[in-house]
Amino acid sequence: MDIDTLFTKSIAGDADAIAKLEMIADQLSNDDDRTILHIACMTEKTEQVQFILREFANKNLLVMVDKHKQTALHLAAARGYDQVVEILIDAARRTLPSSTTDDQHNPVEDFLRQANYMGNTALHQAVSSNNVSTVERLVKADPNDRHIQNLGAPSLIGPEGTTALHAAISQLHEAKKIDKDIVKVLMDSAKRSFCLKDAPDYNFEALFIRTDQQHRTLLSLAVLKNHPDVVKLILKEDPAYERLTGSKKSDLKSLIFSIASREGYKEIVKILCEKYEDGKTDHAGHVLLIEAIKGGEKEFVSGED
Repeated sequence: MDIDTLFTKSIAGDADAIAKLEMIADQLSNDDDRTILHIACMTEKTEQVQFILREFANKNLLVMVDKHKQTALHLAAARGYDQVVEILIDAARRTLPSSTTDDQHNPVEDFLRQANYMGNTALHQAVSSNNVSTVERLVKADPNDRHIQNLGAPSLIGPEGTTALHAAISQLHEAKKIDKDIVKVLMDSAKRSFCLKDAPDYNFEALFIRTDQQHRTLLSLAVLKNHPDVVKLILKEDPAYERLTGSKKSDLKSLIFSIASREGYKEIVKILCEKYEDGKTDHAGHVLLIEAIKGGEKEFVSGED
């Protein structure tokens, strides 16, 4: 009897089929060390997923990992299977209750923040799939809403220090226009968390300072990927740009230098220059003109829009 037939009979209430399915429920596949829950989740068989979690809850399949250290949540999130992700999150809340005596250990958070062999969490996987709703579900699922920006949390830190926001911005060139909302979802979560009394402001700023494996900040990555809306968002949300200290002005100037002569970057150059000259109306536009001349960018010098 093939596995799908076994599931069909089991879901229909066949006692013999249920007994047979229970015998293989926690057996691992030969190739990837995956359980039946892994397989049902990655193939988006929601009825099977619900049955497994209901009937075999005592086997702890929810937290079991394959040879790549991926839970079933990793596999569902990577594919943008919203309904499956929601089912898994609900199951975690029911079967992995938070301890009332240990504030440092929360099984549900541990499950949501589980990192695979590459250091990626389910959130990173969802970001890579360019699925806004899956990202939103995972962001809202963390009981303390602190996993996006907590620099010590594995769900923020990905391969070589890459954050979920770095991953989101890196994916934008492949994403649909609506999927750019992922960046805002992550940013808003960070802001909400650091409005809490026990969360110092400098931690939020640290989110904008952190670099990926190629030493790129969120801003420099957004500039490089040529995403004006994301550049505007970062300049607006980074508290350091409100003060616009010498180091931040220097960073802006370096970015302007790096892209002034590149074709197609006119809008971003303008955005950066406006921020650089913020409050200096007597010299508005001078940096833009100087850098345009320096780079030989005719469209800037001619004043074309």
